[in-house]
Amino acid sequence: MNLIATATILTSGLVIAASSLHAAAVEPVDILINRLVQKKVITENDAADIRAEIATIKQEEDAKKKSFNATGKTPVKIGGLVQGLYSHSDLNNTNDSFSARRVRLIIQGDAAKKVDYYFQTELAGSQRVVSSASYNGSTLTQSSANVEKPVVLDAYAGYKFAGGSRLNFGQQKIPFGYESLQSDWQTDFINRSETTERLVPGRDTRNSGRDVGLVYSGSRAFDDAATRTLDYSLGFLNGSGINVADDNDRKDYAARAIWKPGVTGLQLGANYYNGSATASNVKHNRQSVWCTLQARGLFAVSI
Repeated sequence: MNLIATATILTSGLVIAASSLHAAAVEPVDILINRLVQKKVITENDAADIRAEIATIKQEEDAKKKSFNATGKTPVKIGGLVQGLYSHSDLNNTNDSFSARRVRLIIQGDAAKKVDYYFQTELAGSQRVVSSASYNGSTLTQSSANVEKPVVLDAYAGYKFAGGSRLNFGQQKIPFGYESLQSDWQTDFINRSETTERLVPGRDTRNSGRDVGLVYSGSRAFDDAATRTLDYSLGFLNGSGINVADDNDRKDYAARAIWKPGVTGLQLGANYYNGSATASNVKHNRQSVWCTLQARGLFAVSI
């Protein structure tokens, strides 16, 4: 047998051996090596070297499986959101105005197989208003001042459990309500309803419906087609809002459940929040139920 044929057989043998490390036991590899020795394609010394190399590769692969891979080689997704607004009013001392309602920067990705992260900041708060103006006949002089600063909205890491449930740790949305948890680009109007803004925890305190803590969420299907499901979320939170430390020694609790009975577009929800605000531990409790019917993606009605 010539040198080219021998090299081809050896290469094929190594490819089969390497692939079998994941899908089969080591015995087929030994059979192949022994057959090559019997046909005098390789020597016993060559066979021993091949077995040693395969064993080394297997040890390296096993070590990788046991290690926690957080090398940052997974892709990082960078996105954003820009929403403009024009407001008009007939009231005195109220100016019509264009504004950047939302300017968001979003960074997300996977730190490891079961660990992901999400970061979102709001830049629209970085705006200035005219505080005074004067006109001397030829020159307009204006003074302005910052009214708000950019803020971090979301900053959390999540662990994904088997079965689809997950645990988030960090600053995130409070699991309460229907409209409050919708993404800003999914809401029917650029502003949420007054009911949501005034009553939903985290929005009634002007914290964008968010807080810092732990949130566990998941879903359970009650049929094979997963048409009837129960989605649930449980939160254990500071209760003091975003980008601040807790202002009392008590933690707030939030619970949310959504029942989807198998009727297209129909959802029934219930929410519960038990908390306290400020150092005086003022009660901050909320309960609500809602029903949503979405007709073929054209409109949604919530009660």
